[in-house]
Order: sequence, then structure tokens, then C-alpha cells
Amino acid sequence: MAVMFTNWLKNTFRRKEEAVERCTESKKCIEILELLLDGEADEEQEAYYYDHIEKCMPCFQYYNLDKTIKEVLKTKIERKPVPQDLVSNIKLKIKETV
Repeated sequence: MAVMFTNWLKNTFRRKEEAVERCTESKKCIEILELLLDGEADEEQEAYYYDHIEKCMPCFQYYNLDKTIKEVLKTKIERKPVPQDLVSNIKLKIKETV
């Protein structure tokens, strides 16, 4: 089962890369898509992307693939509580590197 899932992910990422290469605005679209799927896009970015994917099949495919991957991962990942001291240490290390 794990091998099938890994192969599916590899094929999916290859198709995503192929789709993005066919879009003339790929860099902007990728940035907005990541924000959109994480629920962080503002209204203007969201409107731009949804308008764009109506005209751009590669970005429409990219959107659907990313959305599917995110949904599959949500069903496969088990959430466990993280010790607060671990969270604090990680945040401290991030601040030190910035």
C-alpha cells in the first residue's frame, strides 16, 4: 500500500511540473495557489486565481492536483499533541536563524 501511494505521489508531482511549465504566469500562480490552499489568500488573490484557472488548463489541473494531494494527506496523517517545550525550542531556533 505504501509503495502504491509513493508511486501515485511521484506521478502526481511529475504531472504538476509539466502543467506549470505550460503556463505563462506560473510563478505568480504557484505563489497564489499555495496561499489559497492554506486559506491565507486575500480576496484579490483568490479572485485572480479562480479567474485565471477558467482560462488556463495547466493551472486548473495544478489546482486540482494540489487540492487532491492535500485532501489525501489530511486523511493519512494522524495528529498527535506536541509537547510545549518542543514547540518553544523550535520557535527559538527559527528566531535564531532569522
